[in-house]
Amino acid sequence: MNDFYKRIESLSKRTGYKSVNDLAKNGLGYNSSEKLNRLKKPNTKPSVDILIDISNKFENINMNWLLTGKGSVFFEDKSDFSSVDILDNLSAEDIYTYLYKNEERRNFHESPAYNMYSEIKIQRGVIDYLEEQRKEKERNLHQKQN
Repeated sequence: MNDFYKRIESLSKRTGYKSVNDLAKNGLGYNSSEKLNRLKKPNTKPSVDILIDISNKFENINMNWLLTGKGSVFFEDKSDFSSVDILDNLSAEDIYTYLYKNEERRNFHESPAYNMYSEIKIQRGVIDYLEEQRKEKERNLHQKQN
């Protein structure tokens, strides 16, 4: 069985769904569970749509865990996301000054908060990339139809 599918099974149990079929139909709103069940086969990979649907349904899911099995399944506290939004409003120079020029902040890059910030930024980048890939496929399909 595919490791990704095993993580989908784990996700369904951890989020209160009876099975992967229940997650597919009642959690993600799919007409059928086939979209997820096909991932049982070795060497199958999830579609961009599946990844985006899971990310949208479970806002605090750790996409790194979902894709690789590394890290925790969920971010512990959704309030951690609001601190990331505050950091997004700072310029690179502001962040650099805060992290490296202030004596007491020099070791900030070793802290759990910085690690979480980095992980969230990476996940946002992955999601943005996947969303762009999905849009590109839709544009190509639309062009072929016309």
